[in-house]
Amino acid sequence: MNVAISTETMRLLVPISLRLVLCWLWLLSPLMRPAQGAEQGFRLVIDGNGSVTALGKTMKMTTRTEIIYSWQVVEQARTLTLHSALIRMSIDGEERMNLLVEKNRVVATANGQPRAFERATAPPELRAKMDAMGTPLMVQTFDQNGHEIGRKLSDVPAARDFLSANVHLSGLLFHPLPPGGRQEFQGAAEMAISNGATLKGDLSYKRLPEGLGETYAVSGTLTKDSLQQSKMVELRNIRNTITGRETYDAGQKAWVSGTLNMETNFEMWGDGKPGGTSTMKATATLSRCPLPE
Repeated sequence: MNVAISTETMRLLVPISLRLVLCWLWLLSPLMRPAQGAEQGFRLVIDGNGSVTALGKTMKMTTRTEIIYSWQVVEQARTLTLHSALIRMSIDGEERMNLLVEKNRVVATANGQPRAFERATAPPELRAKMDAMGTPLMVQTFDQNGHEIGRKLSDVPAARDFLSANVHLSGLLFHPLPPGGRQEFQGAAEMAISNGATLKGDLSYKRLPEGLGETYAVSGTLTKDSLQQSKMVELRNIRNTITGRETYDAGQKAWVSGTLNMETNFEMWGDGKPGGTSTMKATATLSRCPLPE
């Protein structure tokens, strides 16, 4: 069976891409552990692009995501709260999604024309998305050594959707143990991709001479041999190559910033026969920002 670039193929690939994009929030957000009791805001900007080639045809996908969120630490617990999210996605140059969600407003753009919905006039499905803004998404608890011992996810439907597909399992991917003065070290990593499956591997950290604080180069590859995406489509030889750098602030005892690049490649098979290939890339940059009032 040939795997053609069709509506079915797009239906399968778009969730994968979105999960990878959303996953960057969970990959990068734990880089910052703020001071006790303080709620500190961050902006995460993600630019992604990907392509699928099958039967001599190529479908191209581009995404841009901007997320404002906060971490608050009290004793041995920390809380993640999402404040706004902007998601844009185009396929073959045609915009398929452009949605800004805030606590009291949603702006949906179609054919270049934005349409704003205030909470009082928004339909129920949009109000549900607003409900996720400003509501804690997850509370993690840790032991005295900084190891996670508990996790409680939000019961707000929109928040559960955001954390679905096991995206939250990647929450500690870029939050290794403190370097403790080490020049080089390694840590096991795991990232959710689709259908409850994960990619696994090791990330290497090497101290760099420049930068404020302790800056480390990060590199590694997460892999999975195969994934049955649907009855018709199997993904094989999935490889996610990660490179970038992170900075650790010994004063705050936290990873405080980072820029990470990811390239994911896989093959598409149907009925045991090769049907196509896909390459998806994303660059994520984390910075501090004020929280919306």
